[in-house]
Amino acid sequence: MKTYALTFLLSVLCYGSALAQAPVNTRFKPEKGMIDLREYHNQTLTLKTGQRCYYQYTILVEAQDYTAAFLSAENPNILSMRIEEGHWFRSPLNSKADRVNVYTSVFEAQSAGKTTLYYQEEDLRSGETKTLAVTVMVKEE
Repeated sequence: MKTYALTFLLSVLCYGSALAQAPVNTRFKPEKGMIDLREYHNQTLTLKTGQRCYYQYTILVEAQDYTAAFLSAENPNILSMRIEEGHWFRSPLNSKADRVNVYTSVFEAQSAGKTTLYYQEEDLRSGETKTLAVTVMVKEE
């Protein structure tokens, strides 16, 4: 029950912050050397302490009222969330969606060890859940 409440709260907070911002027609631009964690689903990634990475997911405006998403690191002492931002932008004319909400979280490797980053998305109508995981090994520089 706590997970659902937290997930719902995260969804509402992200949605609220997305609405408060003006339309942005460009996506998040990662810093040089920043790793996109989406490329490592169900794999292991090795980082050095101090190295940054990010995870980005998109929810269509039409689906936001019945989609809950949750992103967390199993051990935040190893991989710590530094930035979390949500914004929306208008889709290109050839896209099926009018607008999309894009959520980006930036993480920093804090200390040596092993942790797992989980992304979970749930369709609140059907109860279907999708979970993706990335195992992160952090080594001292």
